[in-house]
Amino acid sequence: MTTHGKNTMTILKVSLPKSVFLSTAMVLGAQYYLDQYYVEISDEGVAYGISLTPKGEETPIPDRRELLNRMTEAAFLIDQAERTREFRSAMLAKALSPYAKGDQT
Repeated sequence: MTTHGKNTMTILKVSLPKSVFLSTAMVLGAQYYLDQYYVEISDEGVAYGISLTPKGEETPIPDRRELLNRMTEAAFLIDQAERTREFRSAMLAKALSPYAKGDQT
């Protein structure tokens, strides 16, 4: 990353197709950038737009590939959470069953 001086305009904008990325993945992926950038997530019809605007004068310019990678990672995490939700719920119920009210074991 390089610094951009006094630029406070949007320095990176990407569009990500809704057919691949859920809105929850956009929020999860954008979370990484919140400390250094103002993050805007917009609905562009068939895609989500993500714009980053630096908060400070010496904020580094984000790399487009890094942003796309973080969004892809977030989409993967959301997908895995959805796919394993039922299994995780069952495992948690089984693990907590000895502590259920009225259980004398």
